Amino acid sequence: GLDETTQLYLLYIAGERGLTWDDLRKRFTTGGGFSLDEFNRRNYLEERKGRAVVPILPSKRLEFIEKEMERGRSLPLIDIVHYLYVVLESGLDIRSDLQRWQRDGLVQVLDLLYKKTGAKVYNQLREHAEAVGAGQRRLL
Repeated sequence: GLDETTQLYLLYIAGERGLTWDDLRKRFTTGGGFSLDEFNRRNYLEERKGRAVVPILPSKRLEFIEKEMERGRSLPLIDIVHYLYVVLESGLDIRSDLQRWQRDGLVQVLDLLYKKTGAKVYNQLREHAEAVGAGQRRLL
């Protein structure tokens, strides 16, 4: 199935516009005790003025994701999606990256992210993924 990090990101973080750290801790504790510290280490969240916590832009996660790739670490699907988001947004050809990073559930996760965030890049990525036949198998 879908990796736990991606599931939790989709459930608790995607599309949120102003949670507090306390809200998030409660969600993570009731959601099976996954560590919020691990999410912070992976650079998914940033604090805005007034202590609101929001999902960090994929472009601000690029350096972290590239370091994980260089180390040969296994990436959660949400990290792959954020990497592809930055590639597409920067105007580079996405096809080879989509074929390299295709995973089961990719199209489904992109669709959910588009619905939760309204960010058109997720919808464009989904269309590109479908065109190259990447990540078609549903996992949710």
